[in-house]
Amino acid sequence: MCGRYFRTAVRWIAICCVVAIGHDTSAVSAFPAIAGPPSIPVRQYYSNALNFDGTNDYVYVPRMISDNFTIEFWFKTNQANVGGGAWYNGASLVWADVANVKNDFGSSIGQGYAQFGIGNPDTTVSSTLPVNDGCWHHFAGVRDKTNDIIRLYIDGVQNSSSSAGGVQSLTDPGNINIGGGSYYFKGSITEIRIWNVARTASEILGNMYNPVPVANSTLVAYYSCNKGIPSGTNSGSTLSDLKGTNNGSMVGFAMTGSSSNWVKVYDPIFPLDNITSAATAAYSFRRLKSSYTGKAVRVRRGSDSAEADISMDSLIKFKNGNAYYGVDGNSTATITSSGSSGLSVGSTLTFKTFFSGTSCYVKIWYDQSGNGKDLSQSTTSYQPRIVNSGTLDSENFRPFIRFFGTPGSSVRNNIDLSLAMTTVGTVSTVMRLVSGSDGFILSDGGSFNYHSNNISGQVKLIDSMNASTSVSGGTVWSNGTSYSPTSGAPWPSALSIITLLPSTPGTGTTWGNLGSDRVTCHNMSGGSGYCELAVFSTALSTAERQVIEKDQSGFYNIALAY
Repeated sequence: MCGRYFRTAVRWIAICCVVAIGHDTSAVSAFPAIAGPPSIPVRQYYSNALNFDGTNDYVYVPRMISDNFTIEFWFKTNQANVGGGAWYNGASLVWADVANVKNDFGSSIGQGYAQFGIGNPDTTVSSTLPVNDGCWHHFAGVRDKTNDIIRLYIDGVQNSSSSAGGVQSLTDPGNINIGGGSYYFKGSITEIRIWNVARTASEILGNMYNPVPVANSTLVAYYSCNKGIPSGTNSGSTLSDLKGTNNGSMVGFAMTGSSSNWVKVYDPIFPLDNITSAATAAYSFRRLKSSYTGKAVRVRRGSDSAEADISMDSLIKFKNGNAYYGVDGNSTATITSSGSSGLSVGSTLTFKTFFSGTSCYVKIWYDQSGNGKDLSQSTTSYQPRIVNSGTLDSENFRPFIRFFGTPGSSVRNNIDLSLAMTTVGTVSTVMRLVSGSDGFILSDGGSFNYHSNNISGQVKLIDSMNASTSVSGGTVWSNGTSYSPTSGAPWPSALSIITLLPSTPGTGTTWGNLGSDRVTCHNMSGGSGYCELAVFSTALSTAERQVIEKDQSGFYNIALAY
């Protein structure tokens, strides 16, 4: 094809003076989350990214590949549909184009699809789905000269391939552009790796989440983009190559603010910030509100009765580019009581060091609402469990409080409010009940407001025998499907998202404890329990309820019905 369109403003312009700020050799921070499905994390570490404004930002680096090669990087964009049809007509990602039919190559976004191709003859392969969805995606374009084929991988999966129709060396471009071509790219890019071999599918998938050794002889350029103060005021015009041989020149970047600058790879999410209604009480192992700066939970160590407050300071990442501050093994444990351990009150260590080889139990589950409604239990035999013999209790790879009472007896685990709450408009919880357990969402004293009695054969989530009138006449949503509570709500035998809306908020809906009725009969058992609980004094709107449920669906890996 002749006469390719390209923007002369971003052709291979020689910059006379480059401000060198040194190679980016800072260590990449290891920050593993709780073990989970490989489809959830973007990477097992985090860094910054370089954001392009779509107007005049680009980087150029010397071309260092021509035969067999692989170009890979992470990118995020919601750029409106531009270009399309061929790789050289799209918004430039990593791009080495020259006008007319030449021995060149490149990658771009065209009409929302990722594209990769080479020239002479011009050949393009495209992603099977649009990628301009504002989420992080991994791109890998492979040119296999030896076998005359090109391949495109998105998020570690081969999307398309094509015979290239030629095995010539792609030597025409003198430089490689990042972000500038037929159209300027609008979005963020990070972790750019260029190899002088055709990487295999297993190599791409096996390394996309992790840093690679700089000493690898087939890695010819490595731009981690882990530089600068995210969205701060920065200086310098060099994109450093960790290999030390192919630094890039940055052109057009403002280097201040949230675009055209170094930015965070992840944007922390605080779900209760995204609705208008304020929670009366809120408990979780992740930060639900950005204004909350306290701890998640206070735990007692079974081996020596030492106690520690556990911080929500681990960054838990997702492939959609979001992140949450929460609890995992690397979280900070601050000693509040030394027990017989000899630990110093106020000293810190990692949570996994604190619970190594022993079990831990919940003394306080802290309220994040700002209303001081902490759930607590001082009697050690009543405390529910959070660590089992050196392993953090979890469901769907998220921390989970487990209760081991005995139904029909005085043997119980429970955590309680010091004063019962009398106004309840909506309850939002992520929970699981094992077979044979009594099923408490909330209860108080001998009044089983949100309760089902498995001993009596009432194995719906809420039963007519024990539920208060406003509850039995309300609505419960189980993983997004609505039910009449006492007649149809299913028993949550797997981790489930449960939302309860009483028919008359505030009437007959007092609650003060989790896990037991605080008398001698009804107790959660077998490791039933909770990941999260939020209580509102008013009825949430459908929109607000779904905001919370969708967020819980993503974080806890639970499918919704809508």
